[in-house]
Amino acid sequence: MNRNVLYVATLLMLSVFTAMGQDFAPAKSKMTVKAGEKVRIELKGMAEVIGVFTGEEGHDYAYAEKARMVDPRMILSFESYYTSGKQRKPLSVKCSTDFDGQLTEASVKKAHWIDLTPWCTMPSRIEGTDGDKIPPTSSGPVDLTQYFEGDKPLYVCFFYQVDPFVRSEWNNRTMAVVGKIKVDADAAGIVKNAYWVDRDNIRIIKGDNYGNDKTVPVLGGKGSAVTVRFSSAFKPSTARSAYAVTTPIQKGRAVSFGTDDPLYIKVKNEPMPASFEHTFTVPGNYDVVFVAYDAAGNKSEHKVVVKVKK
Repeated sequence: MNRNVLYVATLLMLSVFTAMGQDFAPAKSKMTVKAGEKVRIELKGMAEVIGVFTGEEGHDYAYAEKARMVDPRMILSFESYYTSGKQRKPLSVKCSTDFDGQLTEASVKKAHWIDLTPWCTMPSRIEGTDGDKIPPTSSGPVDLTQYFEGDKPLYVCFFYQVDPFVRSEWNNRTMAVVGKIKVDADAAGIVKNAYWVDRDNIRIIKGDNYGNDKTVPVLGGKGSAVTVRFSSAFKPSTARSAYAVTTPIQKGRAVSFGTDDPLYIKVKNEPMPASFEHTFTVPGNYDVVFVAYDAAGNKSEHKVVVKVKK
């Protein structure tokens, strides 16, 4: 065969094959299915390699070339128990972004505090009053994330309040002990400790109403086993208020989970699939992106918007 004829024929074959690759496309650009139902997307044309981004986490084309950064949730936890006395709710837990850091009762009162107590599990029994050797109560996880404001640090404060003793009620004060205070940064299951209370990063502020009361709140334990031990005179003549406030707690840094990957439904030398099937379990709108390469390495992208109903 004439060399020129062979050369032209080869070029024609390559152009036809490349055109076939570029002709690849899903048969539809929009589809609607119910959650839990299998969606079937018909394919036409040819391609050498096909990868599919389903639009779900881990396979989202928006993160094909940029890392997925996840801001951690900031989770507070602690243990507490009550001992002696009759007052059932001497302790509350609050947080603030505008506490000025001054260790005075006036500064505590000036700041705006958000009450976290409703989201904490607090002791329901008092050791010595309701029984002996009552174990500490775990607060459970308390999500602080929403309370951070920009780059401002957050302060957590334990408020201790006991009422004056009334003989007819015999409501002698209750002591409260708090320990294992920590904040963890949880980025999609990757958990790192961000803050653990020890003697260096929590401070007790005694209220002015303690007067000459010799029974006052103190820190107990050593190192990371430190506890805050709130107390007052057994029969206080007036109300008693005290506070244990942390040093500033910084929000955890975003964690990189890298780029998302496609699901490969065809690689080199495999037969061309007639369709792509997938099941979405969560309702929403998904951009399903097909990324195809022909034999010459030319890339094409095709999007199918899949609406998943309940």
